[in-house]
Amino acid sequence: MLDMINNEDINKEVDKTLQSLDGLNKATANPFLFTRIKSRMQRQNGWEKATSLLNRPLIAFAVLIAVIAINTWAVLVSDEQQQINKDKGGVAILEIADEYNLVANNNYYFENIPNE
Repeated sequence: MLDMINNEDINKEVDKTLQSLDGLNKATANPFLFTRIKSRMQRQNGWEKATSLLNRPLIAFAVLIAVIAINTWAVLVSDEQQQINKDKGGVAILEIADEYNLVANNNYYFENIPNE
């Protein structure tokens, strides 16, 4: 008998719940919502345009090669410049440094130690 009452109560509650849903209308969205979402998705800022451009393999590879070439050129020019400075001006720079006592000379301290 308890089972019967429980089943009847459950069935009544289910029926009440289903009847409460009968009066509901279908939910509607703002008619311009889809247009707004679509325009937002199509709009890109500067960084998005740049990253979409760099996502292309050919362009990414070209940028990589350009960066490697510029770094290689910078290293070679730096080495050449150091060699030129060493060949032409290296001696002159040492002479100027020696003339103005810019070269570290440890002998000065040993020569001028006061006698204790």
